[in-house]
Amino acid sequence: FPAMSTSYAAQSNLPTILGVLTTFFFLAIIVVGLRVYSRLRIARAAGIDDLLIVIAALGQWIVILIQAHHGLGRHQDTLSATELTIFNHASFWGNVIGIAIGTMFLKLSIAVNLLRVCQNRWFTVVLWILIVIVILYELVGTLFFFLNCRPMAGSWDLTIDAKCASTRVIVIFGLINTSFNIVTDVALAILPIPIIWRLNMKRSVRIYLVGVLSLGYLAVAMDIVKSYYQETYTVTTDETYTFSLIFYGFLEDCVGIIAASVPMLRPLVGKALGLGSTDTYYPYG
Repeated sequence: FPAMSTSYAAQSNLPTILGVLTTFFFLAIIVVGLRVYSRLRIARAAGIDDLLIVIAALGQWIVILIQAHHGLGRHQDTLSATELTIFNHASFWGNVIGIAIGTMFLKLSIAVNLLRVCQNRWFTVVLWILIVIVILYELVGTLFFFLNCRPMAGSWDLTIDAKCASTRVIVIFGLINTSFNIVTDVALAILPIPIIWRLNMKRSVRIYLVGVLSLGYLAVAMDIVKSYYQETYTVTTDETYTFSLIFYGFLEDCVGIIAASVPMLRPLVGKALGLGSTDTYYPYG
């Protein structure tokens, strides 16, 4: 390293990155745990959406822990070739597990839950169309990661003479993916409103459910912030140090999980909030 590089080489964002992500991750896990407890022990009902949302919560965290041991938070040009390869390899699977599969499971969890109570044929058709679109899109998005480089190992090993999509193509794909997430997140936040309003529930309960579902807009906010970093991403971006794309993508998943789970907690908090706990259970506790 050149002169005055000792402090540069020692710089690390790891405590900040792990501190923020760990907080949101365990908050999401706690809320999911309460969700499952609420539905199994109190409401005595559970479904595939519970399994899907747990998978969405756990997927990317393992990848981040691997990255934490191989350069996360440090400047990219201070890493050895081996460290950078392991870091990029983990990022590759983090994108597949967290951004593609995890995001798909999260959206399907919300949609499947809405199908439980949707008695309106039009809304049911819309939900099924949305489910099919989400599955097809996320599968195509997953294929992009696998087909991005030939050989595929070129996606994480920079020493390989691989043919890969240009940085601009990757940025455009990321922006399209973020735009898709924004549209589907908004749709899943809006669609439940008329469904909830037609349920046999107290007005206060309906207002509560609509309010907590609005938490989904926080995930939209994370998407908007992430789109800025996607637009400004270049081959010189110090991604191991800033961790901006995966950072906000992970926060988006955690916030989405929390927003999708909080409505299920009504059997636990209903009496305390004066909402009761004996109204029609589905879909939100």
